[in-house]
Amino acid sequence: MPARIIVPLDGSTFAEDALATAMALVDESGSLDLVTVTEGAPPFAVPEYEELAREWALEYLDGLTEKLPPGIQAHSVPLVGRPSERLRSFIEDSEADLVVMATHGRGPLTRAWLGSVADSLIRGSRLPLLLVHPQDPDEPSYQADLPLRKILVPLDGSSLAESAVDGAISILGQDLDLTLLRVVQSPIPSLYPYVPDATRIEEESARAKAQAEEHLAEVSQKYQGVARSVGLEVIDSDHVGRAIVELAEASDFDAIAIATHGRGGVGRFALGSVADKVIRSTRLPVLTLRP
Repeated sequence: MPARIIVPLDGSTFAEDALATAMALVDESGSLDLVTVTEGAPPFAVPEYEELAREWALEYLDGLTEKLPPGIQAHSVPLVGRPSERLRSFIEDSEADLVVMATHGRGPLTRAWLGSVADSLIRGSRLPLLLVHPQDPDEPSYQADLPLRKILVPLDGSSLAESAVDGAISILGQDLDLTLLRVVQSPIPSLYPYVPDATRIEEESARAKAQAEEHLAEVSQKYQGVARSVGLEVIDSDHVGRAIVELAEASDFDAIAIATHGRGGVGRFALGSVADKVIRSTRLPVLTLRP
């Protein structure tokens, strides 16, 4: 389990909703870094602007720390600068194991910067990022949430994508019910200039599905006895992101774990673009891992 988790905040209750998930994940002897970033002084600002902004941020973070349960170690980290750049720099220089944050928020510190910060971290941070989609942003919980146990891991046939399985176990622990998913897209449009007969379509689709099933069975063998259980799922769809989200929400998964990029062969999908679609479409937490 993570020993140190960074939680970016913007002063809104929406952003604070990520705290419950962070507390559920942090190791018993670990700690949380509660971080917020205020913009640098605008033109014609009073000389004390940055000092006052830092004091306000520190007061906000310290007050938030007091709301957390006893036993949770939390450190207030007020920063000043361009939010995406300053936060990313802090994360890269830290020894943290994970970043947990809401996907967007709007508070008095800055103007709705969490969304752009999340985008920046997905594309460039070396750390795993767990994005939380608050269900009741006006009433965040300051108690540890239930652990994430039922996890869907989409794969695309590449070793890069498979790194998400190891990442999920490392971050969330071994007491997991994993389901490895392959979404098989029709190989026909990329292979033929004209629509072939129905028999050819069925043959190609069946072959692609059989290859996906064989791949998942091979990958699952690595994790038998490591995770609590490992299930396999192969579905046909030309809308990969939508298929992942629909399966995850219909089957009551706790979270989706996905590599931020990776590419297999014909009929497989690029995980970077799919991850974006999943993050923007689902109500579930999404753990993104950079191979």
